Amino acid sequence: MHERMHTNSKGCTRTRKHARKLKRTNARKLVPFLEYCVCHASVLTILVISFERYYAICRPLRASYTCTKMRACTCILTIWAAAVMLSWSDHIYLS
Repeated sequence: MHERMHTNSKGCTRTRKHARKLKRTNARKLVPFLEYCVCHASVLTILVISFERYYAICRPLRASYTCTKMRACTCILTIWAAAVMLSWSDHIYLS
């Protein structure tokens, strides 16, 4: 059976079979990265929740104006950014 050849923007030709193999290879690399990312994010989230609860128990009067929605959103974004950076370094180191 004859396969169609594809030409990309650089002028290189390759078959659909090769393109599918390349996608599978990239997907195999993406799954461990996402696993590491979610694992790091969950650990960091539990850590931040623990600190917030500690602060709310030890300083209840200050916690009402210190623990705000804006600070929570900032913490979430920081957690995910840190998780991606940690996962990226693990992914590069282990690859």
